[in-house]
Amino acid sequence: MVVAGQRWLDLGCGSGVFTRVLLDRGACVAALDGSRAMLDAAKVALEGPAVQVDWIHGDVRDLSRFEDGHFDGIVCFSVIEYLPDASRLIGEVSRVLRNDGFFIFSVPPNFSLSRGLQKLVRKFLGLFGVNVFEYLSVSILEISRTGVESLVRNFGMSVMDVRGFDSCVPAWMRLVISRPALMIYVARKDQNATAG
Repeated sequence: MVVAGQRWLDLGCGSGVFTRVLLDRGACVAALDGSRAMLDAAKVALEGPAVQVDWIHGDVRDLSRFEDGHFDGIVCFSVIEYLPDASRLIGEVSRVLRNDGFFIFSVPPNFSLSRGLQKLVRKFLGLFGVNVFEYLSVSILEISRTGVESLVRNFGMSVMDVRGFDSCVPAWMRLVISRPALMIYVARKDQNATAG
């Protein structure tokens, strides 16, 4: 999917884990994050190849610095669920993504047993002043597959593939739990799409 020489955006790059993956596949990478500390950590973690990255501090929902169709692909992991308006980000992604370009992103599904258990543990331990799974206090979006498909379709994209991911559940238990903590989607911008 990532072809050497293509332009990719790591949207909400955090510590640079996926920036590294893109670089290893030969992509020209722009890495954007709202936290200067995370950008600095990513630069340190990547060291040598970091000079090949366009590091950008900014709001993930504002991609106005990029022209329409600028990127061949965009990755966005563990970002969308923290935003009050996911459609604003998806609209900007669609605008800066070339036709036939890929958008690879994660969102938590609704009715995830794994997340539900984390919420119960968080609430129970919170009674004793113990703060666990702190991200759940700001993770506001849980969405069904049909909801995701409808959302990206509104911006001229189609879901091509979906996979589950759950770091909290051992592999042998994943068949028992119907929905993992995160779903990873691969969407493609339709050939004749115009940014929504």
